[in-house]
Amino acid sequence: MCSLKYNDEHYRDETAYKAIRTIEKDDTKRLKAALKAARAALDKFGFDTAGRIILIDRQTGKIYR
Repeated sequence: MCSLKYNDEHYRDETAYKAIRTIEKDDTKRLKAALKAARAALDKFGFDTAGRIILIDRQTGKIYR
C-alpha cells in the first residue's frame, strides 16, 4: 500500500494523492529535459559523461542521483 494514499487518520485521500503525483510527474519531466539538454551541450563540445550526473532542484531542494 502506498502511504501517500492515506491521510494522518488512515483514511483514503485520493485527491491529495493525485495532486502529489501530478507535481512529481512535472518534476520528472523537468529533470528529463534538463538531462537531455546537458547531454546535448556536452556532445556539442565533444564530451561524454563518465559517471552519474547529480542534480539539485533549486525550487524543492531535492537531490537527484
